[in-house]
Amino acid sequence: MKKIILAGLLLVALAGNTFAQKIEVFAKFNKNRPANPAVDRHGNVYVTMHPLDGANVSLMKIDKNGNRSVYPNKTWASNPNGLGEGIANAIGIQVTKNDLLYVLDWGNKTSEPRVVVWDIAKNQLHRLYIIPAYVRKANSFLQDFALDTKRGFIYIADMGRANLVGEQTPAIIALDLKTGYARRLLEKNPTFMASETGFKADGKNVTLQTDKGKVALNLGLNPITIDPKNEWVYYSTVNAGKIYRIKASTLSDFSKTNKELSKAIETYGPKPATDGISIDGEGNVYITSLSEDAIGITTKGKYEVYIQDKRLSWVDGMSYGPDGYFYAVVDQLHKSAALNGGKELATKPYLIVKFKSKGKNKIGR
Repeated sequence: MKKIILAGLLLVALAGNTFAQKIEVFAKFNKNRPANPAVDRHGNVYVTMHPLDGANVSLMKIDKNGNRSVYPNKTWASNPNGLGEGIANAIGIQVTKNDLLYVLDWGNKTSEPRVVVWDIAKNQLHRLYIIPAYVRKANSFLQDFALDTKRGFIYIADMGRANLVGEQTPAIIALDLKTGYARRLLEKNPTFMASETGFKADGKNVTLQTDKGKVALNLGLNPITIDPKNEWVYYSTVNAGKIYRIKASTLSDFSKTNKELSKAIETYGPKPATDGISIDGEGNVYITSLSEDAIGITTKGKYEVYIQDKRLSWVDGMSYGPDGYFYAVVDQLHKSAALNGGKELATKPYLIVKFKSKGKNKIGR
């Protein structure tokens, strides 16, 4: 009888340990905090290093064998020099099936925001797009982006709260990769605005230490992605709320007015506080759930926890790899010095984890 009870308890324990069953640790970081990953068709992982930490390099590569290197080289992974070579502050990153690596650099005082496109196969700069001043605001905070390879567009999420507590002016910046022309779209659309209620991570309210004390973080438009068929662009705020979507064919049509674009937005489903999203080929939108230490999934009108574990402490960006796994960065951002009055509270190492998708992805940018 005792053996039966013990066996039952063991099964319950194993069933609850979803991390051990569904997630592998791909890489550990004991120094710099990673931000977002991108996995190429060969299984190499490129990861931006979080600007809030003031890292001395912006981009690193981890090959499929686990070997690490500054990428693409020390010059381009450092602050731009007098010739404009380099990446100042990067979070968003994507890679295409034809080996083009797109890195969104939101710049600094001496370098304009831009998109750097690196040819992985040729190991050389492929293209550089400047994000023009007329589509930016004084408090622009360029976060992530969706890459529409069918139309040749990038849709950039401008959270519009660079100091984290200022005025909310979120918008999508649509950049035509053929011409380099850009438009600022849907500024202050209600679906972009954060609810002024704050959110939690690790069971605690996420706050920013200011001269006036601690204030709750309320962060708007940030996570953004596009489905494998390049049909729908999905996005959300960081604060809890909903996932919305709009057709890429509509968002890339510069003849549309903001009023017409707003009417084209659809509500997809609920979601918790979120920093990153991705999607598979069956409409499952993967959510990095900050409040639940989890990866969740939103489908049409429904949200569910997919994987949950205490070690999933602020999961940031995700990328789908050729092995059928999603790769996700765990960076404990809520414990960073930038949000805690200069005191770093994170317990290292930071992680890149991988987990099997629920559906068939068939992602090929």
